[in-house]
Amino acid sequence: MGKIRRSIRTLLPVWSAYPFYRKHPSKGIPRISRINKTAEDWRVNITDPGENTIIIGETFGDSTTLMEAEDERVRELESKFEKAYAAAYRLACSKEDFLAARNTLEVAFRKFTDGLNSNILFKAKVLQAEVFASLGQKKQAKGAIQEANEITINRI
Repeated sequence: MGKIRRSIRTLLPVWSAYPFYRKHPSKGIPRISRINKTAEDWRVNITDPGENTIIIGETFGDSTTLMEAEDERVRELESKFEKAYAAAYRLACSKEDFLAARNTLEVAFRKFTDGLNSNILFKAKVLQAEVFASLGQKKQAKGAIQEANEITINRI
């Protein structure tokens, strides 16, 4: 994590040419993505005005082994909703494909919510709100946040 922050700090003087008023751009071009925490690494994507993307990250080990373990974990999940949530999380956080993540979550909420654990439902609503916000759909994001606030979370 420290390496990622140091790498970003060394690139920040390049961004001073753009009038962002001390804010790091997270949308549009150029932009810096949020830290993507995946099974195999943590990374930040930086896109310049020419739409070239640089990925700065820190790995946790052999990505093949880690991804196989993550795939096995997902296969062992009991409900289809949890599998859809895992796929949507990967699409949103690793691939930054928010449209595909939104569609995956919409199908999951429409088809697989019967008998669902309230904790995973809460996580999915929070992810849905984040995906809506990333797509610029503020009204839907607020609705997802309100629905998440209405969920009673079970303490483990």
